[in-house]
Amino acid sequence: MCDGMIQMSMISRKYLFAPFLLSMFLVMIISPAGAAFNVPPTFDLTTTTNVAGATSAGYVFHFENPSSDVAVAFSVVVPAGYFVNPTYMTTTPGIVVMFGYYDNVGDYSAPYDGTVEIKTTAVSGVFEIFVDSISMGVAALTVPTPTTPGSFGGLLPGLNNGYWGEVATLQGFLINPSTPGLYTWGPNTATPSSGPTVTMNPRVGESNQVNIVGTYVSFDKPYLYVDVGSTFTVSVSIKNLPSAMNQFDLTVDWNPGQVELAGIVEVGEVESRPWDTYYTNPPWSGSVTCYGEGQGWSTDAVWFTLTFRCLGPGTSTISVSSEETIILVTGGSINSEAFAIYCNQREPLRGPVGGIVMPVDKLEMMEPYIALAGLVAVSAVVAVKRRRD
Repeated sequence: MCDGMIQMSMISRKYLFAPFLLSMFLVMIISPAGAAFNVPPTFDLTTTTNVAGATSAGYVFHFENPSSDVAVAFSVVVPAGYFVNPTYMTTTPGIVVMFGYYDNVGDYSAPYDGTVEIKTTAVSGVFEIFVDSISMGVAALTVPTPTTPGSFGGLLPGLNNGYWGEVATLQGFLINPSTPGLYTWGPNTATPSSGPTVTMNPRVGESNQVNIVGTYVSFDKPYLYVDVGSTFTVSVSIKNLPSAMNQFDLTVDWNPGQVELAGIVEVGEVESRPWDTYYTNPPWSGSVTCYGEGQGWSTDAVWFTLTFRCLGPGTSTISVSSEETIILVTGGSINSEAFAIYCNQREPLRGPVGGIVMPVDKLEMMEPYIALAGLVAVSAVVAVKRRRD
């Protein structure tokens, strides 16, 4: 298995594809016979939103294998910069994270030949594939990081005789990269049991790329590591505006059992911008809404900084969103998908008590740089308004 790629091997002939493109990273394998491809398989995908940092994105993966009787292992790259929602990296089995269908190549209308489901197992990062409700194998996920691709691999069901398969992730299973740009799920390959490895390109008119565009509302970082009992500060920005705005309200949500809001600073007022800013919701039991209004403003800028205190170990998220509440001077409004920070919270390291001091494990030192990010967004608001005189 190549690092940074989704690999799978399929055995079994009857279940021609467990269309399984394995949602997040799809992969599939064909049946027992050994042969080379007479027509290379294809792989492509679509998404419900391409906004940077979006926490509600849904991805649909489509795989086709026109060849018959070809046992094969597929590999699909999961681009660096994507995040996997830690909620689904769980030891609770049976949670459906992807669902789809399979049928004959060329027949794309319902009713389909059958269904495919990918579910969590009792092992974090290992998913079970069901074809027509029958367990057909498992696949293990290695999450991508901001700088390295991820991988997904394992034994899968059979797919041959000219079948296609398509699966869709739950919205929020994958978190879009926080940096705008063109992200390619590839290069992708398929290797038959007998014959050369071939490139899996998209179908004609389809794509294996996603152009991630800038969000309007975001934090200054996608993830962080914090010690229990410590405080940390995050900045809320509005940027990439299509034209000048004269009003906004943003909602920041968090899990009050994991972190608490210790303070908030109105950056616009500190910098004496010609804007009136204020916030609501004391005592901040999980949500705060930040408002602003003033003269036309189109420059990227930080408007609020929030200081939180870490209450306990675990993984929590802090999200910020604006639903059609950025008002433009020219009229109309725009919204911003939820953007979140994964807070990886852990007990602080204790000093040694006697004995010999050993060097810190290198992997431990690298955790802040290789951590995956994730996220889930919440929303709730209560309100008490404070204005500047």
